[in-house]
Order: sequence, then C-alpha cells, then structure tokens
Amino acid sequence: MSTRRISPDVLQKMRLIEIQTRKLLSSTQVGNYTTANKGSGLEFDQLREYQEGDDVRFIDWSGSARTQRLLVRQYFEERNRTILLVVDNSPSTKYGSTYMLKSELIAQLGSVLALVANYGKDAVGLIHCRGTLHHLPPARGIGHVHRIMEELFAPDDAPATTTSLKQGIEHLMLRCVKRPLIIVISDFIDTDVADVLGVIANRAEVIAIRCLDPLERQLPALGMLHLKDSEQGTSTTLKVASQKEQDRVNSLLKERNDQQELLLKSYGVELIDVTPGTSYLGPLIAFFRKRRLY
Repeated sequence: MSTRRISPDVLQKMRLIEIQTRKLLSSTQVGNYTTANKGSGLEFDQLREYQEGDDVRFIDWSGSARTQRLLVRQYFEERNRTILLVVDNSPSTKYGSTYMLKSELIAQLGSVLALVANYGKDAVGLIHCRGTLHHLPPARGIGHVHRIMEELFAPDDAPATTTSLKQGIEHLMLRCVKRPLIIVISDFIDTDVADVLGVIANRAEVIAIRCLDPLERQLPALGMLHLKDSEQGTSTTLKVASQKEQDRVNSLLKERNDQQELLLKSYGVELIDVTPGTSYLGPLIAFFRKRRLY
C-alpha cells in the first residue's frame, strides 16, 4: 500500500478498516450460494468449519475426515459486476458534533464498500466529488482498492467552492456501463442532486447511503445559535431556547429528511442511514448480504 499521500495515522486507520472488514466478510459469507453445479459461475475460495444453515452439498468429506472437524467448501460467485462509488466530499461534510466528522465517516464507508466489492471479485470504481472531480475507473484487485482508499482519505486542500455531488453524478451518467450497481455516499445537503438521481436510477441499480450528524436530525435547546452555510458562505442566527422553538426546528428537520426519503423511494433508490459515532460496519455488511449482493 502506497504511503505517498497519507500520514502514518491514516495508514493505520486504513489497515484497521481492512482487517475488520475482512473478518466480518469471512464470518458472514456463509450459505449464500445454493448451487455448486459445474458451470454455475462459482470459484473455490477456502475450506472453513461447517455452520448451521450451510448447504450440505458443500461439505468437504475428505478434509473433514482428515481434520476430524466438519468442513465446507466456500465459494466466490463470479458475476463480473461493476460497482461504482459516488462519494461526496463537499464542505457540508466537514462538520461533526461527535468525535467524527461526516467526511471521515464517508471515507470509511467508501473504503469498506471497495473492500467488499474486492471480496466478491467485482470491479469497483470511484467518483470523488471534492475540489476537483477525481475519477478512478472500475478495476479489480486489492492494489486498486488501496488506491481508492488513499484517494478517499487524502487531505483536501481545495478552496471552499468544490465540485457538487450533482456534477459527480452527471459525470457518471456520461460513462455509465450497462446496469452497474451505483452507491452514492453523501449527506445529501446538495438539493440539486434529486433531479439527476432520478435519471441515473433508470439506468442502474442505485443505493443511497445518507450520513447525517445527530444535530442534523434533532437539535436540543441550545439557545441562540450562530450558523454558517459551509456551501454558500452565508451566516444566520437561529434561536432554539424554548420547547416550542425546539419543536418547530426539529419538525422542519424531520420534514426535510422524510421528503428526501419519499423522493428516493419514488425513484426506486434504497436508502441506508448511517450516523457518525455509531457502529455501522456489521449492519452495512448485513444489509448487502440480505440483498444477496455479497
């Protein structure tokens, strides 16, 4: 793994993400494939101990007799699928009321999904919406995944006027391969993104991962707040002191999020909500396994 663009701390973080993801994938890749007929597109991966629910046709009897443990053959499915990650790194993601910024969580999510795609032997590409649009075309292999992770964690020294998520999706539409799986990771603060999401959802399967800070979902009674729009650079003052004021603001936040969910649903886009400061790795992998994507 190259270290040219990343600090030792970030490199260590990337290695930890890779170890945790591989561990979870190895333990959850159980019983996903119900056929091992010749020509079914399955490639042998490894032997592992039998677990409840495994297909008995995958039992390796010679290995089991040799080790005195019941072993099964684990396979990868050769699907030749293309996964395209569209990752938001706009100014609004540089916010966090917990120990983690939204941008940090988004980089971690993109890294995990690239590792998951590699585990399934799928090609994975990246469109990174930062100061300038960074595009890594789909490819396979752990070296390519490491390049994606380096890009996601690389410091962004660009000015505040950055590439929008809408521009990233429009860039993707010009290069969209036949029916890829597109995963958009963003806080979806960019209100213009809805139009292009509806278009791209007609060409591909789209999953949206929304990363919102806890205070973007519900505000406590904090009194007088001085707010700055990181996207536009404008400032305003918001009073959240009384219960009535708190209820009004939180009602508006909920309404905005609910409308976004309904809009995505109308486009056939499945939404996953992830919040900084919460455990996400296990539920995320469980979601993709439930959908039989991995």
